[in-house]
Amino acid sequence: MVNFGGLITPEESAKGLAARIEGLNLENTGSFWHSNGEALPW
Repeated sequence: MVNFGGLITPEESAKGLAARIEGLNLENTGSFWHSNGEALPW
């Protein structure tokens, strides 16, 4: 999507996505998260 000019590799992206999914629970559902784990404002 960025013509291979992204800030992280596809592997790093997938790893971050998997970590965000694993970290979900009832207390943080409905939130938006950056791939680095930071909560994003709505």
